[in-house]
Amino acid sequence: MTYLQFVVPDSMESVLTYFDATYVMGTYRAIRRVTTAQTPRRLRFRRCPPLFPIQTWNVFDATRNNQTRTNNLCESWNIRLSQLVGHDHPSVWLLIDAMREDAVMAMTDIEQYRPWKATT
Repeated sequence: MTYLQFVVPDSMESVLTYFDATYVMGTYRAIRRVTTAQTPRRLRFRRCPPLFPIQTWNVFDATRNNQTRTNNLCESWNIRLSQLVGHDHPSVWLLIDAMREDAVMAMTDIEQYRPWKATT
């Protein structure tokens, strides 16, 4: 992050600050202390962890170990469905046809990898 602070243009500083607070370092929150006449008022801060820790979104280790890089199980299905549809904002009928084709492909995969086959 230190390197990026020097490299990033001034117009992108707000994006870098958001990314740092949300994904990398987190934020700081002021701690209120009860003060009396004898104790001076000091401002203290407590570090709050990032909303999305690095372990949640970083896929470096998964890539090195040849594992899947998605952390959302539905993401691969969304990508496959968008490839079946072929474009953004399809009609309802085109979407239904694509979902039917996806269901047939899923049933074929299940049949191929099922350890036992039902005999008829």
